[in-house]
Amino acid sequence: MPTNIATTKKMIAYAKTHRLQIPSVSTRVQFWGTGKATLAWRVSQHMKSHGKKVPRSARKTAQLVAALFPNLLPELHILHPNYKWNGAPTRRYGPPKGIVWHHAAGSGSPEQIHQVHLNIGDKGIAYTDYIRRNGKVYAGRPENTWGAHCLGHNDWLGVCLEGNYEAHDDMPPAQLKAAQAVHAYLHKKYGGIPDRKHKDMPGNSTACPGKYFPMATITGAK
Repeated sequence: MPTNIATTKKMIAYAKTHRLQIPSVSTRVQFWGTGKATLAWRVSQHMKSHGKKVPRSARKTAQLVAALFPNLLPELHILHPNYKWNGAPTRRYGPPKGIVWHHAAGSGSPEQIHQVHLNIGDKGIAYTDYIRRNGKVYAGRPENTWGAHCLGHNDWLGVCLEGNYEAHDDMPPAQLKAAQAVHAYLHKKYGGIPDRKHKDMPGNSTACPGKYFPMATITGAK
């Protein structure tokens, strides 16, 4: 992701273009102070008033940076919750066969998803990665283990996005960028493995990941 200095310059350029009042800010230091927070608020409010999906926050956020830098992917940071497994996930020998994309059909933290899956008798969270609407990426099952996310195809990696994309077309820019970054990371690591929606996997009767899920935008498929 661009540095805070690059972000500041981009916000100043945006403010000048749209004739917004520019507070006193530094383009030489990384730190975010009152001036940059004010500038971020003005830029985000202007974007929001013109139809862009940006947060209400007055400070720099992943959503605002995603809106300012639409063609750049964020640096990928995968967070690792301290899950308590119901038995260790089973190791998969050999590379994954592909990536299955899911939506959660709701909201919740990875720890909550983990508990739900424990409650139905699984070893724990079924997915390889879980991406929240704020753009944070969480590890689920280790990449070298079998998942529990797609009947008959759990030797594929499973990536799940928080939200219900059967009901809503409202994926935040930060989540979309994070999904693109996860896609790029997995394809760089495992080569040209296929990407499939859960509903397109043989033997699976589901609407997942939803009719509004932006699969082509995430994967770059034509």
